[in-house]
Amino acid sequence: MLDGYRYLRESGKSALVRAGYADAVAAALLTGEGAVPDSTSGRTTVHRFPFEEGEGIVREYRRGGLLARVNRDAYLTNRPLAELRVVDYLWREGFPAPEPLGICWWRRMGLLRGCIATKALEANHLQDFLSAGRPPSPNVLRRVGEVIRRMHALGVCHGDLQVRNILIAGETPYIIDFDKARRLTRLTSRARAANLFRLRRSFDKNRLEPRWYDAIAEGYGPLPYHALTALAYTVRSRLSGRDRGSDT
Repeated sequence: MLDGYRYLRESGKSALVRAGYADAVAAALLTGEGAVPDSTSGRTTVHRFPFEEGEGIVREYRRGGLLARVNRDAYLTNRPLAELRVVDYLWREGFPAPEPLGICWWRRMGLLRGCIATKALEANHLQDFLSAGRPPSPNVLRRVGEVIRRMHALGVCHGDLQVRNILIAGETPYIIDFDKARRLTRLTSRARAANLFRLRRSFDKNRLEPRWYDAIAEGYGPLPYHALTALAYTVRSRLSGRDRGSDT
């Protein structure tokens, strides 16, 4: 399916794992061996495990919002494989995304469930970085914008570009969680704008300084203004209620 990965099957589960780390990654994905809850993530669906090159992260696929009340983790499509294809492509292009290690999926009652493994990054979420109590470096924020523009130049539109899906390691930004991301031949300026407005809405919902988002937009560079995209952003912000909690 993908170069450099081994296909494994065990106890009704299928896995694709990086050939060089097959044993440790396969054990964590297929049986949970060596994987422990990641207390730093704040999410019960994330586990850490050791492997030859350090620590890995296993993230289970779970729904959010109202739909999660009736269908928590089942999908019609292979979400792990779709995300792996995007992350593997970005990582091989030298983009600052987590190093992909493998995926696992299984079918139950006709629906698919699964998880993805990536190398752990010792970094802070952008939300925590901005809320640390000291003024953030404008240079780092501009680099965030540069990284987003590079992602778009590579043809990838993030499915949920928000403050907890951007990490800061030292002064280097990384983008994570490419579930629902799309890889296209070329991103239109409207698609780019929609991605950036999603991030701006995340700043509003988390009550983060608008000037910090402006620094990111400055790093991104010029982009044609789209009135319809801006209107959709405004309507969604009002409907969701800016003061009713943060992104997850």
